Amino acid sequence: MPKNLILVPGAWHTAACFDLITPHLHHQGFTVNALTLPGVAADKTDSFNDDVQTIRSAVLDIIDAGEDVAVVMHSYGAVPGCEAMKDLSKAHRTAQGRSGGVVALVFLCAWAVPVGQSIGSLANMQGFIDQGEYLKEENGRLHFLKPIDVFYHDLPIDEAEKRAAMLGTHDASLSFTNLSYPAYWDIPSSYLACRNDIAIPYEMQLMMIDNAKFEHVETWDSGHSPFLSRPEDAADFIARGVDKYLN
Repeated sequence: MPKNLILVPGAWHTAACFDLITPHLHHQGFTVNALTLPGVAADKTDSFNDDVQTIRSAVLDIIDAGEDVAVVMHSYGAVPGCEAMKDLSKAHRTAQGRSGGVVALVFLCAWAVPVGQSIGSLANMQGFIDQGEYLKEENGRLHFLKPIDVFYHDLPIDEAEKRAAMLGTHDASLSFTNLSYPAYWDIPSSYLACRNDIAIPYEMQLMMIDNAKFEHVETWDSGHSPFLSRPEDAADFIARGVDKYLN
């Protein structure tokens, strides 16, 4: 059976952000589908449900064919990613007499927010986002003003500038959508915590890890984009989290 992976990017990013890690995943035998979410790709607002349905549709294409899949989520992508997993776990579908299901989740320095919370509510609670310094809203879309400082500070400057130029805008409403389904409690999950992450401070990651009770956690001295700064290592981390469920 194929070793299926779906990769879900964070805010402002498209599927192209996974171009360095994908060859390493292929080398390990994974079939990879990297997504671009409507919240970035479409010039619209109130697109959270569209993001959820994009992820859910990609999962259903695999599991309705009777195959298993693991879902890897970065940053914001974990919020619609968790919502999209409702009733799609391997255990749930097996109980219904159906083959194929989601067997594992991987959170790459991601927003594994508690139920009833959002990215915005956690950020405001901790008081670590200065929206005037980092964010500019225009017609319901957010522009990120300092991506090299926040997302790519541990990349070579040429690579950081290249990645910054690839970013889109993001639906401003998405950061304030509350999580209703804690997929990390129903599906075996791993978390990669990054001490040098500026976008999601390490202390915030530890709080979310404590709430979610992940099966496997690793901590790296990395920034917010380990799939770019350490793509081979990040592929190995993903494999450690999912191989025993996909093999």
